[in-house]
Amino acid sequence: MGKLTDVTRSNDIQLKIVGHSLTMAMDDGEFFSSRRYCVGGHDWEIRLRPKDPWVGRRDRPLTLKLVLRGASRTGSGSVKAQLSCCLVDPTQKLRPSEMKTVSHKFHKPGDYSPRAVFMARDELEASGYLTDDSYVVQCAITVLREQPEIAAAAAAAGDSANAAVAPSSELHAYLGALLESKTGADVTFVVSGESFAAHKAILASRSPVFMAELFGAMKVKASERVEVKDMEAPVFKAILHFVYTDTVPELDHRDGEETEAASTATAMAQHLLAGADRYGLERLKLICESKLAERIDVDTVSTTLALAEQHDCSHLKAKCVEFIAAGTAENLDAVLATDGFKHLEASCPSVLTDLVKLLRINGYSATANRQNLVTSCTIAVGGYDWLIEVFPAAYYHGTSSRNSGPYIKLRFTLSSDGERTVSATFRCRLVDDHQINQTAASASSSFKEVIVTSIFSNGQPKDMFLVSRSYASEYRYVQPDDSLLIECAITVLLEAPVNAAASVPAPLSDLQKHLGEMLTSKNGADITFLVSGEPVAAHRCVLAARSPVFMAELFGDMKEKDSQSIEIKDMEAEVFRTLLHFIYTDTLPEQDDDDVEAETMAYGLLEAADRYGVERLMLICAEKVHAGISVDTAAMALALAERHGCTKLKARCIEFILASQENFHAVAATEGYKLLMDSCPSALNDLLVAVFLRYKLTVL
Repeated sequence: MGKLTDVTRSNDIQLKIVGHSLTMAMDDGEFFSSRRYCVGGHDWEIRLRPKDPWVGRRDRPLTLKLVLRGASRTGSGSVKAQLSCCLVDPTQKLRPSEMKTVSHKFHKPGDYSPRAVFMARDELEASGYLTDDSYVVQCAITVLREQPEIAAAAAAAGDSANAAVAPSSELHAYLGALLESKTGADVTFVVSGESFAAHKAILASRSPVFMAELFGAMKVKASERVEVKDMEAPVFKAILHFVYTDTVPELDHRDGEETEAASTATAMAQHLLAGADRYGLERLKLICESKLAERIDVDTVSTTLALAEQHDCSHLKAKCVEFIAAGTAENLDAVLATDGFKHLEASCPSVLTDLVKLLRINGYSATANRQNLVTSCTIAVGGYDWLIEVFPAAYYHGTSSRNSGPYIKLRFTLSSDGERTVSATFRCRLVDDHQINQTAASASSSFKEVIVTSIFSNGQPKDMFLVSRSYASEYRYVQPDDSLLIECAITVLLEAPVNAAASVPAPLSDLQKHLGEMLTSKNGADITFLVSGEPVAAHRCVLAARSPVFMAELFGDMKEKDSQSIEIKDMEAEVFRTLLHFIYTDTLPEQDDDDVEAETMAYGLLEAADRYGVERLMLICAEKVHAGISVDTAAMALALAERHGCTKLKARCIEFILASQENFHAVAATEGYKLLMDSCPSALNDLLVAVFLRYKLTVL
């Protein structure tokens, strides 16, 4: 049975939809087709539906799908491909939207993938990605080709031809194992009494704060023991795990899990966001921001809003404000009653706008029979105008029943232009001249405060029945000059900027980028290799994490472990530098695949990968060597495969040579064939046996 091998990935494809407003006239399900793209030997097309009715949603969202248009140009067989896409802002003012990815196994032209589902039209129009009636979707196509069975001739040559393929990147797993093993650790952090061993170079590559602490001018740089204050040990442990692996398993929980587990994950996300901001871990901060935005509820919104304000998380802040503003008045009351809201008022006053207004009714005794308005004022709070009106002798529900008694009523109206709703709270009480500057706690026992909390719309009033007139007289709030003083404290929840509440994009991993920059900068390098006379600086911990040979050389019983400089023999400097680049980033530098130098590099790198036990690189290089097999190179590739145990490559070389008798005779005339005869008699023997079995030829 075949295996999947990562063949190729397209360059970024940008689809620009011009005339978004005109797509309203399109039929539901009608689509745009991109031009054809050749990726991995196949022709592909991307279809974009501006309003897709077949995804089970009433809002008919924007969707994309991948379509196979042409069979492989290099052979038959199924192919697995992946479409990744996101909305982008050509001006780069907005981050790319959340990446949407779909995969599918294609069997014949016309097959198509599942849909990558984006946002609905109204969400798109409010997102900021729509400019000048157009938007841009950035896509990438990754193709994984299913390889056929190894040819029977190769099997007859005694080769089982295991279908070894290059696995996906496991850089994070290698570094995570290094953190767990503590091998080569050169710094210990003490957090809440617990000790955590780590590696300075890796920490510094991932965090500008760790860089300054460990390699900058800060006093702890020479220390092997650092105390971390104001942080819990589980939080710091999770931060270290993220630094090494770019993952945060502590935040993972599925919908429907136990409430306690969800609450624990939310609390950890809050602590980790603060820790990420402290250490400059932007990706972790964005991940926490995204997780918290998904889990906002009445109990958490206030503490999350305070956290967002303290750590400058504009998207999260906007989500919190949106949650409060979109709810009912009862919902807002519940939020205001939480301890979190009290913390918000104390710690982040910038989120709220407050104003205390004093209203005085002069000639109060003469208003006993006046149900109509006696005084009013307009004030500006939180960027909005508010009208406050006072009715000195009003009745509940419009009744004049003496049993209900006349009340002092206040009416609050949002009088600013516009259609936006505003969340606000009015706290009112009667005061005398001595109580004006007193809080509720210090006021007399007769103090009585009434609160109105609501979502206000322009021109729609909200009434408050403060106290009865008899209450005001009984507790002597009427002043000697026959006036009554009312204190109103207005709190307005500041709204988020336009478009700020769009979904927080899921950032891509930057682990490879950071380690690559560490290799280039040489910051914290603690070992130098001399290769063909050229010095190459590196970091012991990264090398040991990725290669069992480097682990033995640098931390085992081999003689080089105490040396600051190691000479590498029988290797070109450029090959060794490329090997290090792969060790640090799990990728190869960009090269022209058709270049002779690239082919030579693939041969040298395969040897280096085998020498240092870097299995994934070895498999990738074997694929590159196979892609370049020709009459001139087949024998050399066969010798290379034999020397380094590349059974799959060996089978492919034999199959190429046996494609025809003419092919075999042409290969036998090359210098590479002479080298094969001299250096790899076992491979030559396998080849000659296969020649005899296929063509009944005896070659002497």
